[in-house]
Amino acid sequence: MMQPVATGEAVVLAGGPGDESVPRWSPDGRYLAYASTSEPGSPVYLVPPHGGTPRKLTDTGVPTLSDAISEQLGDRPWSLDSQALLVSRMGAIYRVDRDNLEAKQLSFPPKGSRDFTASYSPDGERIAFTRWLRGENVLMMMPADGGDPELIQANAWDPAFRPDGRHLLFLTNRGERAVNLWELDLEAGGLSQLTTESRHKVWSFSVSAANRIAYEVFWHDTFLFVVDVITGERRQLTSHTKENYDARWSPDGGTIAYNSTRTGNPEIFLHHLDGRPETQLTDDPGPD
Repeated sequence: MMQPVATGEAVVLAGGPGDESVPRWSPDGRYLAYASTSEPGSPVYLVPPHGGTPRKLTDTGVPTLSDAISEQLGDRPWSLDSQALLVSRMGAIYRVDRDNLEAKQLSFPPKGSRDFTASYSPDGERIAFTRWLRGENVLMMMPADGGDPELIQANAWDPAFRPDGRHLLFLTNRGERAVNLWELDLEAGGLSQLTTESRHKVWSFSVSAANRIAYEVFWHDTFLFVVDVITGERRQLTSHTKENYDARWSPDGGTIAYNSTRTGNPEIFLHHLDGRPETQLTDDPGPD
C-alpha cells in the first residue's frame, strides 16, 4: 500500500496470494522496492509509487510463504544514486543493478552461515549487514564494493545507520529474554541501550533522515478454549497472558495438560475441569 500524507487515502500497489513486505523507497523517490512470497523464488520487485506494473528485480531463494522474506532487504538497501539495491540472495549479499539487472555478489559467508539485512552507510561508502555465524547473529561491516568484512558486534542483528554515519543501531537481547534497540558508536566503541522492554521484544525499526527512530514492539497472547462439538458452546479455560498452547486431554477427560510461558519460561501446567486450582507440573531452566 502507498498512502499520501495529504489525503490519507491508501492505494494498493501490489498484491498476491503470499506476503508483499519490507517496502523501501529509492532515494530519488521514483521506485518502491519490496519482497514477495507470491511466487517461487520469492523475488524482489520494483514498482512506481503512484501505481504501475511491478517489475521483477531478482529472486531471493527464500521458500514460498517463509517469514525469512523480511530479512532480504535492510533498512537502507538503495545506493545513493538509486541505481542499485542490496539484496540477500541464497544467503549472500548481492548488489543488483536497477536497469540491467546485473547482480554482483559482495559477501561470501562461510559454510553454514548466511548474510542478510544489508544497509548502506549514509555516505554510501560502507555496508553493514547481519551474519548468522556459529549459532548466533552478528553484525558485519564491509566496503561498499565488497571485500573482507569485519565483525563489529556479537549477538546483534538488523543494523541501521544514524544520519551521521558514526552510530549504528541494531537489535539484541544481550542475555535477556526481551529484545531491545541498542546503539554502537563506531568511532569510540561505546554501547547505549535505547529501549527498555522487559517482557516483550522490539520487532523492527527504521531511522529517518531527521534522526528519528520508529520502532515496533511485539507481544503475543494465546488462550485455551474448550468447545462442545454437538452444541457449539465455547468456554475459555485460561486467562493468563503470554503463550498458552499445545493442549492435551487426560485419558479420563478431566484434566488438560498444556504449555505456558507466563512464568517467563515454557513450562507444563495442568488445568482441572472440576474447578480445582491449576497445577504447575514442571519448573526447569529449559523449555518443556
